[in-house]
Amino acid sequence: PEGLSFGGPDGLPRLRAWLAEDPERGPETLAALARIDAAEGRQPISVIVASLNDNIALDACLEALRLQEGPLEIVVADGGSTDRSAERAAGHGDVAVVVTGPGRGRQFAVGAAMATGSILMFLLVDARLPPGGTGLVRRALADGRAEAGAFVTRTVADPRYPNRVGPLLRLADLRSHWTRHPDGSQALFVAREAYEAVGGFRALPVLEDYDLSLRLAARKRLARIPEPVQVSGRRLQTRPLHALFVRRVLPALFRMGVNPALLARL
Repeated sequence: PEGLSFGGPDGLPRLRAWLAEDPERGPETLAALARIDAAEGRQPISVIVASLNDNIALDACLEALRLQEGPLEIVVADGGSTDRSAERAAGHGDVAVVVTGPGRGRQFAVGAAMATGSILMFLLVDARLPPGGTGLVRRALADGRAEAGAFVTRTVADPRYPNRVGPLLRLADLRSHWTRHPDGSQALFVAREAYEAVGGFRALPVLEDYDLSLRLAARKRLARIPEPVQVSGRRLQTRPLHALFVRRVLPALFRMGVNPALLARL
């Protein structure tokens, strides 16, 4: 098409995204791409995005996902936004949207139940996969040595907020390089069979993704992808002490058996 180019290393994902906006543009091309995926054994990945009053940030997240390697299904699990986030997401056309009510565990659980892919990925709105991220996920699970995993992170300053913590944002990424139990910022991914075997997400008031990673790691060691997911530093920029408490102290208390309801109040 005039003004569009599908050359370069990310040309195929751009072509997929362009066709997904209107399948009538090239039904034969879409069919050919499906045959290629089947021949190359690409497992379909369902990306579940948890959203609550994210609006424009959600638009940017969905546009970035369209550049990833397919086959790809995108499910937005909205927690009951009042800023029309769900309607905006539905307007993308190739995105499935479900409204669940608040609670990240509930949102991810409902989104996963709605998804159809053999691999599930759980993504926060302000996280961006690296180029070719979905291909890295497929390769991480391909040989069967791992059935779940996560990326390391690279936290970047959000220009909308003052950056009082400066280079300390880099410290936020150390945990992702060393922990055996990833959290939600790391784009946790899992084979559907393993997800269902551990019981999926539980409706906890806090640390829902960390809880899932603990149960998955008890089955088999989790894969760690060294190419980083880019994560917004807005929480550290706006509430640094609160963010550090949540990410450093609460997981330790959770492992010690402290009631999640108490942790949520803390």
